[in-house]
Amino acid sequence: MNFPQFKVNTLAPLLAALLLFVSGTLSANANKSPEDVVMDTFNQLISNIEANRTAYQANPAALYTMVEEVLTPAIHVESIATKILGRYARTATQAQKRAFAEEFKKTLLYSYAVLLLEYSGQNLVLKPSRVVGNDRVVVNTELVSSEAEEPIPIVFFMSNRGEPNWRARNLEGAGINFVTTYRSTYDQNIARNGIDAVIAELRAKNATLTE
Repeated sequence: MNFPQFKVNTLAPLLAALLLFVSGTLSANANKSPEDVVMDTFNQLISNIEANRTAYQANPAALYTMVEEVLTPAIHVESIATKILGRYARTATQAQKRAFAEEFKKTLLYSYAVLLLEYSGQNLVLKPSRVVGNDRVVVNTELVSSEAEEPIPIVFFMSNRGEPNWRARNLEGAGINFVTTYRSTYDQNIARNGIDAVIAELRAKNATLTE
């Protein structure tokens, strides 16, 4: 399966808004605004990279652990994975949905975490947010480079539906909708091979990345 790729200079904020689901606590983001969740997560992620780049280059497992711990409170991958499954989520069992979310998380973590080491000083700048419901806020940002490049718009779709904390449930980077892009990829694969085969494929690929 070919997975969508993003330019390295867009990677850090993308990672700060999408991907991981684990069973950790969300207390770190209690009472934070959706804008604070986005910015604090981004700043913590980049601060760790800048302070420990050499150590992470020598020990990728430590990098994976850091990225997972920082992003967990900011991401709702259960929701993201369900949206990516699309029509297949209606017939998938709870066990299949949990397995897909877990392997999807690992795929993104292993595929993108190492690229964070190429971060080179871009800044994430808040733009005016848009409230679209009692439990939904669209947080608009731009990734600004120190070089003479055009800012890259990054949009975070935040929600606190059914929980006290704001978490990202989708993202757009440079006009590319994360959920829509991955849904198209997985829809074709599930249609051909079935959801269990797709989960097995992801699990096998993830196993090779940790060897």
